Amino acid sequence: MLEADLEEPEEADAIGTIDRFALQYRLPLPLQRLAVAHPDTVDVVFRKILRRREFSWAEDGEALMRRRKAWYYQHEPRRGVSVIGDRLLELASGGRR
Repeated sequence: MLEADLEEPEEADAIGTIDRFALQYRLPLPLQRLAVAHPDTVDVVFRKILRRREFSWAEDGEALMRRRKAWYYQHEPRRGVSVIGDRLLELASGGRR
């Protein structure tokens, strides 16, 4: 649904969807992923959200995230998923599978 809304950045609904999504999760990662997934429309959408005609995600996106989500960048982010081998899985589960 969210990605479908981004296909038409001129529609106010797409901007509202991004706003709700970012506010709900409060993390920069979803916004960064959307920017990578939609490089042709990310500037248009953020220009409308921020009301800044000159905004460019490539030039200003990182600074925006660091300014608005400073708490996130105060420490190194932890991975959400770790891939481990069979042997480590066996050891971690105490030999049970």
